[in-house]
Amino acid sequence: MSNPAQVELGLDPPSEPKRVAILHPAFDRPGGAEDNVVVFSEALIDRGWSVKIVTARWNPPAFDGRLDRFKPCLVPRPRAGLTGGVDRRSLAAIADAIRDCDIAMAHNYPCNAYLGCVPAALPKVWYCQEPERRIHAQETSPGLQRASARQKLDPAVPGNLELVRALRASRWLRRLSPRHRGKRSFDLAGVREIDAVWANSAATAAQFRSLYGRPADVFYMSVVMPERLPPVARLAGPLRILTMGGFGPVKGFGRLLHGFERFHRSQPGAAVLEVVGSTAGQKPFEQFVMKHALSDAVHFQGRLTDAELAVLRKQCHAFAAAPVDEPFGLVFAEAAAAGLVMIVPDHGGPREIALDGGAGILIDIFDPQDIAAAFTRLVELSPDECEKFRQRGFDGAKARFDRARLGARLTAQLDLVLQAHTRSSVQAGRTLPLAQV
Repeated sequence: MSNPAQVELGLDPPSEPKRVAILHPAFDRPGGAEDNVVVFSEALIDRGWSVKIVTARWNPPAFDGRLDRFKPCLVPRPRAGLTGGVDRRSLAAIADAIRDCDIAMAHNYPCNAYLGCVPAALPKVWYCQEPERRIHAQETSPGLQRASARQKLDPAVPGNLELVRALRASRWLRRLSPRHRGKRSFDLAGVREIDAVWANSAATAAQFRSLYGRPADVFYMSVVMPERLPPVARLAGPLRILTMGGFGPVKGFGRLLHGFERFHRSQPGAAVLEVVGSTAGQKPFEQFVMKHALSDAVHFQGRLTDAELAVLRKQCHAFAAAPVDEPFGLVFAEAAAAGLVMIVPDHGGPREIALDGGAGILIDIFDPQDIAAAFTRLVELSPDECEKFRQRGFDGAKARFDRARLGARLTAQLDLVLQAHTRSSVQAGRTLPLAQV
């Protein structure tokens, strides 16, 4: 209701903050997707929006205070059942949770499908960090499938056999499992009802289009960027190369380590790997390091705090990782922001971050000799070549990923979706929900 004094003076009444619901399956432990939801939410709040986080699980102690400013709307965890279809109880709870919002944005599966199926007139956005791998394994694994077709997955390299088995299992599930097929059908049907899809990279947008048959807008994730390129770390002893991302088969530490071991044999003492992250799954790689006398060249740092990681980054000269079919690769964007020379996969989002090789050294992640050659090239870079890689990587990240610009980008893009939805509603003669009147 307008204030009478404002009306008398001819002033416009203050507008209500726009209300956005952000859906994500669970906040039980930190991860890239969870961090991105928090970053988006913080950016929107800072721009004057009202944010409601809708989720099935909420565990603030695991997030070191990052969730303290939010009060979530908890809904029942969806259960697919034997046929892989919609959980009506969860659907009704989500519909009720977003009823008073102006716009809703889903993040990870199955929130995208549930949001699409919610019978609500508000505009719906899916921020696609990647189509769900568990039900769309073949469409989300172009790099892996190329390597498999070329018989490049050496079973001696840790993780390769697991990837081949997972890909083979996905083909059988698609043929034989009604539940698996039902999940795929539900996902495809739900996404058809989403008004706008934003992909976290051009690589993800291409995967999305091939799977769902419609385009997606590229909306990059963000990282904290300094104003200028950080100074290069002083070189006293071997080159220090940071790596992080975990030890699962998709993340590819085994592939990187096999290539590094070959490099180390030819140039002992030239470089060390600083390995950061959870120690889950680390034991086999510790044994490999001991077996190949790499203890002085591979340092397992474990999980570090943000402050500890920032200190280590400043002491390192490069960053390397070998994930397969990585849709974006936040760790690479953070490395570019820190001014580290990057060794990146020759496909997926990391290649995009490295400007197709203009801002990093590209590797065939399934070829240990190619990885070894990349490490050799890294240690042999001249100061001028090193500086060119660092500056191009930093400039590319600054232009596309700078967190200082996230709030403005995010609200502008959401406003476009709201405007398009309003126009289509008016043209169709539909009544807008109260939250949009």
